[in-house]
Amino acid sequence: MAALRDDPSPVVAQSRAAGEALDAWRAGAATRAVLDALDAYGAGRPLAGCTALNAAMEPESARHFVSGVMAALVGAMRSGPLGQPRLVSSSVGAIHRLTLAASGRAVLSLALVDGDALAQGLSRISPRVVFQPGETCLTILSGRGRGRIARLGAGDLHLRRVAFLPVALNSGKRLLLDAGCEALDLLGVDGSLVSLRLHRRAEEIQPIREYDLETGSLVHQSAGEPRESRLALAAALLGRMKRRDALPALGALVRGTGSAELRWQALREALALDTAQGFALLREIAVRCDDPLASAAVRLSQDLCARHPQLAALAGDALCPA
Repeated sequence: MAALRDDPSPVVAQSRAAGEALDAWRAGAATRAVLDALDAYGAGRPLAGCTALNAAMEPESARHFVSGVMAALVGAMRSGPLGQPRLVSSSVGAIHRLTLAASGRAVLSLALVDGDALAQGLSRISPRVVFQPGETCLTILSGRGRGRIARLGAGDLHLRRVAFLPVALNSGKRLLLDAGCEALDLLGVDGSLVSLRLHRRAEEIQPIREYDLETGSLVHQSAGEPRESRLALAAALLGRMKRRDALPALGALVRGTGSAELRWQALREALALDTAQGFALLREIAVRCDDPLASAAVRLSQDLCARHPQLAALAGDALCPA
């Protein structure tokens, strides 16, 4: 390790070799056909119309597709174990994912569920599941597990009825889910469960929501698009840093075309940074009756004026009905 600190060239060379192995796999005719179909799918074409991609999600084809990338990647890592392949990976609880390709709104990834970690997690928390608007196709490559498909029914956004359909998770199983209202809830996995996962975000940006399956209550909500997540994080950071010079940028987010969640986050940060300017933004939204934030802005404006009478002097235009 000390030698590598002085001369990192072996790491660079091994990383380059891993990248070249992946590039060679991507350049193959069969892989290229799947990736071209992923481009079309990510742009909005139905999965059934993306022949190579749809076929790659069938059990035998999925195993062949994944074997190809694993052979390229594992071979490169064996000869150069310090190399870093250019693939995005993530781990959340018992689930580990490796992104194989992404295009437009679509992501194709390899997922592994650790059965022991899943059992520990299930023993500690009330069952919850995430609904990510869009559609998900899942093909089990190896392993065995038990699960159920959770379906959101009618009800208020914050309290929904949830129905369940038991499903056996065995090698060769393929699932197609309307991910905005359907999600796979894992109940147990023997050892590990490996799957090829294809997900496409909804065309209209919608929040990702997590529900408690026992009560049907909404427990968490986050931005449904990576750029919005970054902007929301940036807005929160600027607020914590007390950067009053960021008020014009926050105002642009509030008046922009982003999701209601992002605009509301920016509005809250503007209020915390400068009461007068933030309140002016709040009132600006509260008088726009066609704005989806208008009702919430009216309620907050009225609440602030009731608790801080001095703010009433800043109020001007008539508000929309709350």
